[in-house]
Amino acid sequence: MRYYELRWRIEEFHKTWKTDGTQVEKLRVQSYNNLKRIAIIQAFIAIRLMQLQELAQNKEVAKDISCETVLSKLSWKILWKKTESKAAIPEAPPSLYWAYYAIAKLGGWYDSKRTGRVGIKAMWAGWIKLMELFEAVEIVKQLNLE
Repeated sequence: MRYYELRWRIEEFHKTWKTDGTQVEKLRVQSYNNLKRIAIIQAFIAIRLMQLQELAQNKEVAKDISCETVLSKLSWKILWKKTESKAAIPEAPPSLYWAYYAIAKLGGWYDSKRTGRVGIKAMWAGWIKLMELFEAVEIVKQLNLE
């Protein structure tokens, strides 16, 4: 009975992993071993996206959790500068609730239906953009331009 109760979550995971989120079905890798490795990595990413979505749905709890539970210090600061460009970076990390919606906005989401619920496609797109920005900052740091 418990497995049947969890069926919808399993379906959501497959949707997040295969089509709407990490899009593992679109991978075109020649080697079976490489395909297997990247599919496993993307499965973990899909789970993290679902966890973030589930945590943020409980607004009161999400507002009390630091965004550093899912983002590094550098990541949330990059996200802050990208989404809150006019505001100074806060000393203390913002909430998980803020991070959820900031990542969604980075992915092109806006609450057109006024539900407050972010789709997994927008979360994935925002996550990819954030990781690209993070990688760019890391590359610039390695250049020692100062």
